[in-house]
Amino acid sequence: MTTIPRCGPYETQRLAADSVRHIIDSPPGSWTDGTLRLLEDACRAAGVQLGTYDSAILVWLAGWEPWAMAVLAGLISRAHAAVLDEDDRRTVLDALDVAADYKRDMAANCSECEARPEGLCPTCEWRMDAADAYDRVAAMLRGDQ
Repeated sequence: MTTIPRCGPYETQRLAADSVRHIIDSPPGSWTDGTLRLLEDACRAAGVQLGTYDSAILVWLAGWEPWAMAVLAGLISRAHAAVLDEDDRRTVLDALDVAADYKRDMAANCSECEARPEGLCPTCEWRMDAADAYDRVAAMLRGDQ
């Protein structure tokens, strides 16, 4: 299995090339095989299911320079690392729900708001706005938006 010692971000072509030195230093004509393994491994590690056409495109891409494909593999790896797994997503959704309920409960039981005929105090307006923002983020994480 090919690994990417460094998956970026890359500031220069040389840094990208250094990360795939094992491919560049391989025997002539073997770059494509090494680069294809690099791309397939990045997809596999990210949990990307490949179809027949996806695999054909990876074969085509593997014909490009290994340092350019190191950047692509690094982008796949970094994008995957930025994504929450299912357990983390549930944890975040629960925390957002608890936080929104807490803000709404604080506003509902605010003595300053009860004394104001015009409605919510400035603090509770902020609390309600925050609760709505938490709901928007939760909806986005659930895929509702």
